[in-house]
Amino acid sequence: MKRVFSSMLMVIFASSFLIFSIANRDYVTLNFWPSLYVYDAPIFSVVIVSIIFGFLWGALVTWASAGKARLNARMMRQKLNRRERELQLLLAQSKQNQHPTKFEEKLDSQTKSSAVALKNK
Repeated sequence: MKRVFSSMLMVIFASSFLIFSIANRDYVTLNFWPSLYVYDAPIFSVVIVSIIFGFLWGALVTWASAGKARLNARMMRQKLNRRERELQLLLAQSKQNQHPTKFEEKLDSQTKSSAVALKNK
């Protein structure tokens, strides 16, 4: 279903692009001031290149603005890994002692539930 929807959307996009290109074949002169370079291009190519440039610029700005969230996620992942290693160490120590205290049992159950909750996020 997703593939059919994607194909239909692509056909609609391609046909609208084709219709736009046929309807806007007139030329426009682009003057790149202060240089002396002048370029004649069809209107549709100028519009489409502008749209693509705008999309890429927006994607770059969005990626850059999400840097703090990516950093936070990386730090939380490292913290979770440290807690899991600590849990494994505590479990190994409690198995060696064979007689866990009530504090160790409570710590063990809290740490396990915290690790499970963080993994499920």
